[in-house]
Amino acid sequence: MRVLVTGGAGFIGSHAVDRLRADGHELLVLDDLSSGRLENLPSEVPCEVADFAAAARSGLLERFRPAAIVHFAAQVDARRSVAEPVVDARINLIDTLELLAAGRRSGARRVVFASSAAVYGEPDRIPTPEGAATRPISPYGAGKRAVELYLDALAATGGLSFAALRFANVYGPRQGAIGEAGVVATFCRRLASGGVPEIHGDGGQTRDYVYVTDVARAVALALVSDVDGVWNVSTGVETSVNELFARLAETLAPGVRAPHGEARPGDPRRSALSFARIERELGWRPRTSLAEGLAATAAWFLAGEGKSSP
Repeated sequence: MRVLVTGGAGFIGSHAVDRLRADGHELLVLDDLSSGRLENLPSEVPCEVADFAAAARSGLLERFRPAAIVHFAAQVDARRSVAEPVVDARINLIDTLELLAAGRRSGARRVVFASSAAVYGEPDRIPTPEGAATRPISPYGAGKRAVELYLDALAATGGLSFAALRFANVYGPRQGAIGEAGVVATFCRRLASGGVPEIHGDGGQTRDYVYVTDVARAVALALVSDVDGVWNVSTGVETSVNELFARLAETLAPGVRAPHGEARPGDPRRSALSFARIERELGWRPRTSLAEGLAATAAWFLAGEGKSSP
């Protein structure tokens, strides 16, 4: 089908573009290149360099007339959302609603939305299922949850079919250090260049690390599904920041120890998501182990590919 991919030159978006192109979809990428890079994209895939909300107002969607929108573009830094909640809401909620409105006018019938584990906040149950309470502890997480609710309302009124994918901490080649899941990239970049990264807090906080090509496969399955819903995209496995650092240091800088700094506001202590629903309803499950994924990511940074990433 004809698909508009916002943020398609970025980390997760560009891997999704690779997968959707391989599946035979006709693509147009929309990216302001604030964190994305044109070199992440195949030369055959056109990219409109623009802010997604401005592009929505300009009539771009009416000209391209996508059958579906895959929406990755966002303000992705939870720390910035705490410091500047109005900016976060303007980009992640209001601008997204403008994009959805333009999509409806242009005839789009399906939206795949990049949501986040941040909607759960400090969950009571690990691994966390989709039916768990959503209590975001950052404006970033609150904004993601708000868009999910709007998508549900639009689907109820016959406007758009949707899939909201709650990503765990995505990692892999092409990742920058900005955003909620940039710790793997931060550690890799510092260690590969001879530096020593700092661990925020005591390092006992856990995350669920899911490899980016597995995430791209989930996006591709959600795009062609005719089911509306919210799905976790995850491994269900908790890994502490201390363990993550030890694994990467063993490969990139044996013997190096990281100092500990202050904990970051808005960070949950534990996070791991159940993927049982997406396995049952869309046939997806993670294929890449943490050991395999970290090895591939470390090799990419050792090759110097990540030196210029934001």
